[in-house]
Amino acid sequence: MPPTNSLSQRRGSWRAQPTKPAALGGWRKTSVLLGLLLAVLLIIAMVAAIVVAPLYRWQTGFVMLVVDQYQLGTLDAVPYASRDKAAFKESLKGLLSAGGTEPVDLVGLDSADTIRDQLGPQIRQMPLRYKDVLIAYIRGQSLVAPPEVVGMDRTRASPAEEASTEEARTEDVRTAYGRTANRRAPTAGVGIDSLDSIGGKACFVAADLRVRGPRPRELVPLREIVEAIGSAKPKTTLFAIDLGDIQWDPRIGVVANVVSKQLDTDFATAKVDAIHENWIIGSHDLFESSFASVPAERTFFARALELALAGKADEKPWGDANKVVELDEIARYVEAWTGEWVRRSSGGRSRQRPVVWKLGQGRVPIDSLPKGIAIIRVAAKPV
Repeated sequence: MPPTNSLSQRRGSWRAQPTKPAALGGWRKTSVLLGLLLAVLLIIAMVAAIVVAPLYRWQTGFVMLVVDQYQLGTLDAVPYASRDKAAFKESLKGLLSAGGTEPVDLVGLDSADTIRDQLGPQIRQMPLRYKDVLIAYIRGQSLVAPPEVVGMDRTRASPAEEASTEEARTEDVRTAYGRTANRRAPTAGVGIDSLDSIGGKACFVAADLRVRGPRPRELVPLREIVEAIGSAKPKTTLFAIDLGDIQWDPRIGVVANVVSKQLDTDFATAKVDAIHENWIIGSHDLFESSFASVPAERTFFARALELALAGKADEKPWGDANKVVELDEIARYVEAWTGEWVRRSSGGRSRQRPVVWKLGQGRVPIDSLPKGIAIIRVAAKPV
């Protein structure tokens, strides 16, 4: 066969060779499957980041114990409670996870008996973990309870209610002390129940206050409230306590506001029920009170705390702008702005200086607070 014919035949055979559609179709199917697999993996990763990841990192919870009204003819409550509570709920949207996505208002726990008996158990039932942080905003009038010079503790029961058992108690005490030779005999007319459990302590004035006798019975030591809430699981609990504005009221034994001074002693003693780290920021210092802005209808302490927790305290010069608000940042911001707003509003005639304590240690200077104690994460601002 001539060479030219042979070359033409080879070219014709090459051009006539069919492509392989089956192989190309297989690659397309594989590419589609790989794309679907990657999409599924991406969805799983997003779900894990949104749902699962928060379960393995610390979260923040917020509770409020607020007395916003006392019985007619007793005391005026710290004003604008409803406005302050609403502001906390609005500013903390999206920042809370532990115990609920909104601040938990402890409604119904404002009487003396319910605070004593139900506060601790209710807090311990909240879905909180060791790694979480709990913020407790406590607000009401407070005072240092005057000592009760009587033969029994009348913080829970009246003399009439105790009269029927007083003789039996006294006899039991005499018998018990008679059995122990190395014990000192009790003072005449004073039995075991005569020890004054709240005299001389800084106390929270409960909502069911009644003004009668030398001292109200509806008082709960602030130390006991901190112990009750501090008995929950979280490693860190921050208390923000508005100590009220009573400066002088002889009906209930108040001749000066010395609550913060007494708290130096009350919070210094060793912990009993509370566990882990319990930090307290009080609204004001000795001889001061909690002030409010009439035009804004807000208390200065609550407003400063609200802004600090919402992220202002993390901004420079107060913080390090790492999207986590820390204890020392909050304390610096609240102290500075509360004091400044009071100075401006009063024309320099009044002052209010928030203070910090640690349960089991007592007062801690704000410039000596440890760094790195995370309290709440803040949302990133849109660019």
